[in-house]
Amino acid sequence: MPLPDPATIAFLLLAGSLPAPQLPTITPAKTDANHFLVHEIQSPFQSGTTDVRVLLPDRMIPDGRYPVVYVLPVEANRESKYGDGLLEVKKHNLHNEHQAIFVAPSFSHLPWYGDHPTNLAIRQETYFLRVVIPFIERTYPARRDV
Repeated sequence: MPLPDPATIAFLLLAGSLPAPQLPTITPAKTDANHFLVHEIQSPFQSGTTDVRVLLPDRMIPDGRYPVVYVLPVEANRESKYGDGLLEVKKHNLHNEHQAIFVAPSFSHLPWYGDHPTNLAIRQETYFLRVVIPFIERTYPARRDV
C-alpha cells in the first residue's frame, strides 16, 4: 500500500489540531424602548457582541408568513450619527402598510458587507448570510419565496 504524499499528511495533521468551529449564540428577544425585539449575538464572524432588532407588523395572521426587509446600517455597532433606519420605518408605519417584518442587524465594524481578507473577526458577508438571515427565518414567520 503506497504512503500518502507529504501534503496530505500535513493537511491531516493540521486538521486534527484546529479548534472546533465556534457556533453563534443568540439571546431570546428583549423589547427595547422603541418596542423593537432585540437579540444579542456572539458570532465568530464578528468582533464582540452585535445585535439584531426586529419590527413586526402590529396585526399578524396566525400561521401567516411575511416578507422580510433588511434595513442595513451605515455605521458600526449601534451608532446613529446618520440616523436609525428602523426608527424611520416605524415612524412611517411601513411595517403595517406593507405587512412586512423589518430587521436591522448591527455589525462590529464599519459596514462594508464583505468578508475582510485577513481578519477573521470581520466577516460581514458570512455573518449576514450564515447567522442573521437563517436566525430570522427560523425564529420569525418569514416568507422565503420573496
